[in-house]
Amino acid sequence: MEHQRGEHLQQQCRERRDWNNNPAAILSVKGSALPSPQWSGYTSSMQVGELMIQDYNVIPQVGIMQNVYWDGSANKYILNGYASQMYMGANGSIAFSVYNSGTSGNAVSGTGVAMTIANNGNVGIGTPSPDTKLAVNGTIHSKSVVIDLNGWADYVFKPAYQLPPLMAVKNYIDQNQHLPEIPSEQEIAKNGLNLGEMNKLLMKKVEELTLYAIENERKDKERETTKDKLLASLQEQINLLKEQLTAIQKGNKTNQTNHN
Repeated sequence: MEHQRGEHLQQQCRERRDWNNNPAAILSVKGSALPSPQWSGYTSSMQVGELMIQDYNVIPQVGIMQNVYWDGSANKYILNGYASQMYMGANGSIAFSVYNSGTSGNAVSGTGVAMTIANNGNVGIGTPSPDTKLAVNGTIHSKSVVIDLNGWADYVFKPAYQLPPLMAVKNYIDQNQHLPEIPSEQEIAKNGLNLGEMNKLLMKKVEELTLYAIENERKDKERETTKDKLLASLQEQINLLKEQLTAIQKGNKTNQTNHN
């Protein structure tokens, strides 16, 4: 029995020596750091401290984990503490996950997937399914945001631009409860707010308001000028009437003197 065990150990040593002498890559690790069933479902794995690299044998996908291992049913903590992982899926996507502090052997908990890079280049933060180049499920805090736009609203100041009559704008507002060309509350709730396009529309409305203000000031000055002319004309008529009245009064006095 001891002789057989000795031969078996020697055979294992020869196999490991032969395998180590012919590595398949710059760094090639055979076997796993943790016993079955913690490594079931992997063709290869490597653990250095809490860092773990796992390669699935079912479909081509790789996970690089910190204090996390997959036991065939759930991700679990290797040691007590926080954990994180990067998962490269068979569909070409990459997911970065972070977890709360937990207990060794328990299923991981916490944020989970924090950032995803999809196979089409879309990046998602707080969402695993980004539908745009950058999709963020949460608040963005930034000192500056630059948006590239095609065109601006300065065409409102071109001589050929037809400024809508204010009464037409009022009628539209009465019927629709929002400004012309501006999305309604229902549209914003459904489709979200396009910052670039909204800024263009708001600038257009500001420029239209500027033209309305300029037009109102022009009309006010015209009214002032007309009023001044009217007052001057009235004053001339009053002065003329005064002169006529004075002449009449003088004539009456002269007639009375001659009569006496």
